[in-house]
Amino acid sequence: MYARDSGPHVTGESSDSVMGQDRRPIGIPISSSGGQNTYQMMTLETTSGTVQLPVDVQAASRVADEKRRRNAGASARFRQRRKEKEKEASTTIARLEQQMKELSEDADFYKRERDYMASVILQASGAERHFPRPTSPRRRRSSVATGGHNSTSSSAFGNAREPRAHSPDEGRNVRRRTSLAPHPPPGTQSVVSPAGMPMHS
Repeated sequence: MYARDSGPHVTGESSDSVMGQDRRPIGIPISSSGGQNTYQMMTLETTSGTVQLPVDVQAASRVADEKRRRNAGASARFRQRRKEKEKEASTTIARLEQQMKELSEDADFYKRERDYMASVILQASGAERHFPRPTSPRRRRSSVATGGHNSTSSSAFGNAREPRAHSPDEGRNVRRRTSLAPHPPPGTQSVVSPAGMPMHS
């Protein structure tokens, strides 16, 4: 609570300031607990006199500070994640480069071994006939690009896979009947007559 001034009456500007101080709202703090002013008095001229109102001049600053702190924290987290991703990407790239180098060394080694074995085999007599080799992928791709290999392969595969016409009786054991006469029943004996006609007993 603010007490009224019990001193002598002051005229002029002093009386106006005293009137403004007397009309100051009760219970609104003028300074913070730390001694730093959080409010500033704004003077308004009215028909009934001068009115002073406390104005908080740091509320907007506090909001801006909080926003800046949040943005700074988000930026720091984003930079940290970006650094981690860049580090992971560089590690992956280095690992893949090492694997590619090792695979290239293996490919070169096996190519040399292949050429050596091919030269040894081709030195034997009749190696071209006894050891046919498949077409290399490079020659196969070039042949497919020109179109000659594709047509040749299709015709070769067509001839190889063309089904052969089978007769209905093929694959079955069919006995050829030598006579149209019926066979005698079992247990009977055939007696040939002098005239050549069979007689059953």
